[in-house]
Parts: sequence; C-alpha cells; structure tokens
Amino acid sequence: MMIKRMIKDRFYFIYWSLASICIFLLMLRIICFADKWGGIEHDSAWYLGVAKNLATQSIYASSVNTQADNKEIGMSIHGRPVVHDSDGYNYFYSSITVGPGFILPQAIFYKIFGVGWWQNRLWALTGMCLLFLLSALMISYFKNIYSLLIFFLWIWCIPQLTIVYAYEAFSEHIAVLWIILSIFFGYYSCKDKIWKKSFNHTSFLFIFFAGIFSSLAVLTKLLAFFIFLSFAIFFLIELTIDRRFKSTCVRGTFYLMGFIIPIALYNLYQYIYLSIYFTSEAYPLVLKDFQLVMQSGGSGVKSILEMLSNGPFIEAKFNFWNDVGINNCWLFWITFIFGCFYLLYKKRDKKINIIILLSLLLLSINSLWFILISPNGWFRHVWYGAYIGMLLFSIICGEFLIKSFKFIYAKKRKISIPLWPIIVALILYLFFPYQNFMYNFNFDRENTDKLDGLRHSRALQGIPPAIFSLSDQKELVSFFEKNIKKEDKIYYLSYFLAAEVPLIVDKIIFPIRSYYYHFKNGPNYYLVFDSYTHGIYRWRFTDHYYSSRMSQYYCTEDVFVNNSFRVCKLKIVSELIRMKIL
Repeated sequence: MMIKRMIKDRFYFIYWSLASICIFLLMLRIICFADKWGGIEHDSAWYLGVAKNLATQSIYASSVNTQADNKEIGMSIHGRPVVHDSDGYNYFYSSITVGPGFILPQAIFYKIFGVGWWQNRLWALTGMCLLFLLSALMISYFKNIYSLLIFFLWIWCIPQLTIVYAYEAFSEHIAVLWIILSIFFGYYSCKDKIWKKSFNHTSFLFIFFAGIFSSLAVLTKLLAFFIFLSFAIFFLIELTIDRRFKSTCVRGTFYLMGFIIPIALYNLYQYIYLSIYFTSEAYPLVLKDFQLVMQSGGSGVKSILEMLSNGPFIEAKFNFWNDVGINNCWLFWITFIFGCFYLLYKKRDKKINIIILLSLLLLSINSLWFILISPNGWFRHVWYGAYIGMLLFSIICGEFLIKSFKFIYAKKRKISIPLWPIIVALILYLFFPYQNFMYNFNFDRENTDKLDGLRHSRALQGIPPAIFSLSDQKELVSFFEKNIKKEDKIYYLSYFLAAEVPLIVDKIIFPIRSYYYHFKNGPNYYLVFDSYTHGIYRWRFTDHYYSSRMSQYYCTEDVFVNNSFRVCKLKIVSELIRMKIL
C-alpha cells in the first residue's frame, strides 16, 4: 500500500525518499559509533546473557549467580528470593527488568546468526531502525515534510537519546516500538468511522492486535503499562461520545484479551518450567521477588506522599525536557498542550484524531507519574513519553510553519521581506539551546566526555551514555580464552556484579561470599573488577584506587589489568577467613 501510494503521489515519493535518507544516516552514525565505543554495559549484559542462554541452552536464566548461601532456592546477596540450578544459572530474576518482549526476539537473532559482538546488537539496532520507520509513518499521516525534517534533525542533534539505546539492551526503544504499533492498530480499528456505529469484525481484529502489542510493550519494560491505561481512558472517551455501551464493551474485551494472552503465556511458561525442574515453591518465590522489586523502588506508590511534598525534586523532574535539548520547559509545555488540542481536531469533520489522542494520553500519564510520583527521577523512566512527545511537538512545529507560510504569502498580502526564516529562528531560540546539540557524525574522546557530562545536567540521572571500551573487552576475552580453564571459577566483589563478564567470556560468575562453599583443591579461583569499579568509568562512589586496594586484600597476584578490567587470583579460603574479610 505504501509503495503504491509513493508511485501515484509525488508528495509521498519525496517524503519517503527524504525519510529513507534520514534513517540511513542515523543508523550509519549509530553503527559507526558502536563499532568504536560499543563495549557492552553492565545492565545491558544481564538481558543479553538471558537471551544468549535461551538461544543456546533453552533456559531463561542469567549467568550472573547471586546466591549467597549456595542453595538452589534461597536468598540472594540483595536479600531477595532467588532460584538457581546446580550449575549456578539464575532463573527469572526480577532485577532483570527487561522481559521477553526484548529477550525472545534477541534469542531468535542469536539462534539464526550465532553468538558474537554484532549479534549482541542486532535486535537493538533493528528495533531502532523500525522505530524510526514507524515515527516517519506517524508523521506521514499529516502530510508534512517540515515535521519529518524537524523530528529527524532533533534526533540527530541529541545523539545520547538514541545511539546507546540502539546497540545496548536497555530496551526503552523496543517498548516504544511496540507502543506505536499498538497505537496504529487502535487507529485502524476506528479508521472507517471514528466511532463505530455497529459491530465490525475487522475493528475487533485490529483492536485485538492493539492489545497484543500493548502486552509486548509491558513484557519488554513494565513502565510501558501506561499504554494500557491510555487505552482504558480511550475506551471511556469512546463510550462517552458514542454512547453504545455494548459495542464499546466488546471492543474493550477484545483489547483486554489481546493484552492478557502474551502475559498469561509467559507466566504459564514460568510456572511449568519452575515446577518441573525445581519445586512447587519456586514459582511463588519468583512472584514474591517481583513484588519486592516493585515495592522497593519501581512504582513509587509506597512513597507517593513523600514525593508530592518534595517541591525541588518535582521541579527537577519537571525539567526532564532539558535532557532532549529543550531550553524553556514551561513555554514548551504550554505550546505543546495548545498544539495537541489543535491536532486532535485538525480535520474538517471535527472528529478526534485517534493517533494523536492515544499518543497524548500516553505522554500525559507517563509524565504525570514521572514528575509527581517517580522515586528516582531517572530519564529512562520517562523515555517513552519523551520520545512520543518529540514526535508530537515536531508535528506541531511543522503544522505551525505551514500555517505561517500560508498566512504570510497569501495572494492578497504583500510582504516585502521573507518572514519564514524569522519564524524558524524564533522557534529555535525559544525552545532549543543549540550549545547542547551535537552535530558530529563521528565522535572523539572530547565528544563522549561531553555526552557523559550532560547526563547529570539536572542533578539527576539523565540519559545514560554507557560508553565503554570495546577493545578492552576484547582483550579480556582473549585473556580468558588463553588462560582460564573450564573448571576455574570467577567471582565478583559485593554488589558489583560485573554482569558483562559472563556474557563475553561465556562463564558463570559468582559472588565472593559463595567462595567459601566452592573452594577445593584443583581449580583456580579469580576475582574480577569490571568497568564500574576499575578504570575511568568506575562508579562515582568508588575511588581511583578501589580495585587495586581490594585486590591486595583478596588476591595473591594480578593476572590481567587494562583500562577497564582487573583480574586477580584469589587467596585460599582459610587465609581470607583468618583475615576476617570472608
């Protein structure tokens, strides 16, 4: 359909030609960056490790062991229930906050293309390319090339928003991909008539698939649950306008069925697998762990009164648009709200634009939760709404430019000077601080340091740069291949999980507290410090000499050191006990 439209309609041919060029340049820039700076980040490695084990061993488990007492079912070093097998694999751990909506497609890529450095990135890269394509498709409904160029230029100038997400497994962009697909299917379920006047099987099928994709978004990132709330409000609006209770309830039921089925299938898989290979206690423990994670910091519901009374914190979160280059957040919000109401009723028949309505509902719910309730204030928790908001604002700006041009160059008006450059300059001045933009195609050390510095511009955790040395990680892999035997065991210190290590070296990694249960004569035992505790990217609360100091306490000698990793051979258990450090 799109190809036929491009052939028949000159506008769509020009539009999709420009869109293809923009997407190609963005993806080429991302791939070049990943090839140079794309070492695998710690959290990202959690999820990739599960996908790798699912593809190669058919187990939904991480190679990062968190068991403190060496039991299969017990408590982790984080004080939460965990399930491990006898080899040490960690099953369905809730700290892995990226679910099967990312992990299953990534596992399929591993199955088809094998395991390797670029295979680690294939689904994230593919997902970002598809997201750009769907973004261009959403803008195309408004037949506005200006909106297309504004959006992709904005994305280009804020590389930290997309570059890292496109090769890491953080998965916010995958969740948004599923969300936009669900919005499109919601739109097509109402396409012929905005509010259905009779039962329509095609409408029911489309709204069912909208539920499927909403469910996949939630199964990717739990915070994508806002799309479910958006559809719930959408059905209430539909019921209010249409006032056909039976038809709306049937459509809502089909959406709910689509939403529940993937989630139910995943939980059924968990239940059957854990019941067969472990005990009947395993599945309830996994659910309890999930509940503890949500209560401890995910939803913010437990601390809602405390959050609402913290004015400076709310203000800092309110300014999250600064992270994507917006200069004046108050002016942005006001302009944005009025612009969205214009887009909602843009058509002559005054019927509500479903794409804009669902997108606006998602942005509103996500932003309100983030600003008023979120206990962390991390930008990645509002990534979904921010990306959708950038799409909507680009459409608003494009529509404003077209209206301005028509007004200025109307046949009955004589304008002696071209005013449209002044309008464009005014928009840029009011909203976009060009000094924070990065136009470079290639990035050097100075650029990557700037990206890292922008992360804390609001005194909160902004967009994670996750810039790690790929060459350092390849050096570690080479060392393991030449020097570490299959029976040797690898440990990490305290809560510094070093999750990228087991993914790239293909070994299970254990907490140092379990060393006591493993020690016996024969194998070698090593302690590893990763990029967060050693080198230039270590966590802010570890000093420059942390890894060398801990190595002196625990180890007999260093066997490998580079700018990102330190590996040392552990002292025997009895000596560590005598020194009271184990």
